[in-house]
Amino acid sequence: MYNFLKYIVVVTNQGTIHYMMKDKKYDFERAVQLYTECLEKLDAHSSIAKVYVASLVFIARCNEMGLFCT
Repeated sequence: MYNFLKYIVVVTNQGTIHYMMKDKKYDFERAVQLYTECLEKLDAHSSIAKVYVASLVFIARCNEMGLFCT
């Protein structure tokens, strides 16, 4: 899915820039599952710190799905 998309630029509120790249082992379904797992404990009242940590967990683990961050 989304074969035309190879890179995503992620800019945090702190101004940090990450480049996410797909490799040949990219697994869309597993990436969505990880994203869901990272966010499932969050709600509209979650603190910015909790949201930030959830995003860091996704970035740290996304290589398991064939996504790599620089």
